[in-house]
Amino acid sequence: MFRELAPLEEYKKFERVLDRLSRFSGVAVAFSGGVDSTLALIAALKALGSHRVLAVTALLPVSVPGEVEGAKGVADWLGVRHEVVEVDVMGIPEFRRNLEDRCYYCKREIYRALKDFASSEGYSVLIDGSRREDFEVGRPGVKAAGELGVLSPLAEVGIGREDVRKLLKFFGAPNADKPPESCLATRIPLGEEITEKKLRLIAHLENAVKDFADVSLVRARLRREEEAVIEVFKEDIPKLVECREDLLKAAEEIGVKKIYIDLRGYVVEEHRL
Repeated sequence: MFRELAPLEEYKKFERVLDRLSRFSGVAVAFSGGVDSTLALIAALKALGSHRVLAVTALLPVSVPGEVEGAKGVADWLGVRHEVVEVDVMGIPEFRRNLEDRCYYCKREIYRALKDFASSEGYSVLIDGSRREDFEVGRPGVKAAGELGVLSPLAEVGIGREDVRKLLKFFGAPNADKPPESCLATRIPLGEEITEKKLRLIAHLENAVKDFADVSLVRARLRREEEAVIEVFKEDIPKLVECREDLLKAAEEIGVKKIYIDLRGYVVEEHRL
């Protein structure tokens, strides 16, 4: 499953993660299928073995379509038990209001649900894939994790974004080059209520762009419920123009009357669910 590693400065940090995790009888990993949580899961498996590790993925109303399936694929590649837990964040008024603290309330509910499930399966320790930068900028998930006793072993030893990518490539992880992903709620302007209808519109548009334009990453940002701005990587913009008629038809099917293309191209963001 794993490639042999050449001596790396990054691997020295990784060994410190293994040392921390080896002290536990077993751990559950909050696993989104993204690069950070994949490295945390690999560390748990190398430290404890697959019989003492559980990967748990939250299925949310704001999950990007295909995200859970992607996580399952990586878990299968790793040979680890993988469970999916449905989490209804739409029942949280503070989340639906979509203010700057939205992510905190969402993350807190996710960690609570995953921790409860892990405990019911006999795992008292839950770890996540938070890294050094998450703590440096004080991301909402860090606060929520701390309140609920979720451990962040990558961040504890100073592993950062570039370390994660390099280590995953050495391990041969199938998602080593996976673009950063963020939940569908990030496509709705702050201060505008998050509703099931808006989330359906966003998911429909993003699926259409991926299907017709064959792009690896897309953001459909709502500007009211009748307009949307589409972002893809700059090199993929011509693909949108080529399939514009299909995209307009897909938009009209759900009541979106105007689609704009952001000609600046997508700029990597630091949101991760």
